[in-house]
Amino acid sequence: MFKSITLLHVSVLIVASVAATLDHCSIIISELQLTAPKVPQEFIELKASEACDLPLDLSPYSLVLWSANKSTIILKNQARFSGSNCSQLTKRYLVIGTDSLGSSPDGQFCSFSDFAKDWPKGLNAFIDKGNDKTNALVLYRDIQHGLYNVHPDTFLTEETAQRDKILDWLFFAKNGKFGEAIRALLIPLYNVGPAGHTAENVYFRLKEDDGAAATSQNKSSFGFCCEHTRVAGQWPLGFKYSRPTPGEANNCHPTDRYALDSVHGTYKPAWDRCDVQFITHVFDKEGVNIEITGMVKRDVVNSGESLKIGLGVGLFMLGAAVLLAGAVLFDRQRRQRSSSQETIVSTSEQSVLDMTGN
Repeated sequence: MFKSITLLHVSVLIVASVAATLDHCSIIISELQLTAPKVPQEFIELKASEACDLPLDLSPYSLVLWSANKSTIILKNQARFSGSNCSQLTKRYLVIGTDSLGSSPDGQFCSFSDFAKDWPKGLNAFIDKGNDKTNALVLYRDIQHGLYNVHPDTFLTEETAQRDKILDWLFFAKNGKFGEAIRALLIPLYNVGPAGHTAENVYFRLKEDDGAAATSQNKSSFGFCCEHTRVAGQWPLGFKYSRPTPGEANNCHPTDRYALDSVHGTYKPAWDRCDVQFITHVFDKEGVNIEITGMVKRDVVNSGESLKIGLGVGLFMLGAAVLLAGAVLFDRQRRQRSSSQETIVSTSEQSVLDMTGN
């Protein structure tokens, strides 16, 4: 069972963020494509909400990539928009990627090389840091740049996590190892997962789905498929495996699989994954089943809860009936006493009249 305070914090944080998107400018991590042996292209896509006036000054923002192995968590890459060729956002989408990507009519392109030594290429890729690592891509605002260096190494600590400066995050991996320590430092309040979950199966980390044989025709990306006005990031349950669309609206087809719980082991197909309050409500109540018909949600509690509710309602109704019966009896007795008094007065008056002869 989940800790209520944890889920409440997650819900409050995200609902507050959602509300902000309706009236205020916000930026989210919208899409991520990792490289493959036959597909060298890789990119990160940021999206600005419709409330953002363009051009938008990006100098307060930074994109940081943390990577965790068995013993350490190190800052591997950093995009400081201040002073770069991408310090101004002129279009709704900003794509940071390999030079071969180019740009699109709706997107602005920025190369990894624009960030020079702050975003070095690894052995095979700019983004993916190895099979047995958990990586965290974090979008910050107004961080203390003096805390962050690619060379020499910067380690993730309580101080460098800068949780109060985080706008959005995306964890990803190929095999998904060593994730608990990095999650605990960056997003300790996020704890969404199946009942009886352990630290390692919290729904926070996206896993690469493409094999080594992936080609440009079938390569997928992680695409965020919640409307920006409903969810302002920090919600990995909204990502699907989708066809890459750098610099354009994500290709969120209804039949595309979600990147988390894609076989519906926990989530029912009819559930709206972008309804943050509903999803957190599901996991906040052990033994609760939710049925959705269209836009109407109905809670169906288990038999134990039903018994408690039934007894409570029954006792309440019984108490109300007793009070009502008492009130009726009191009113009847009052009327009877009033009637008796009127009869006595009337008899006395008649006796006086008889005595006076009138």
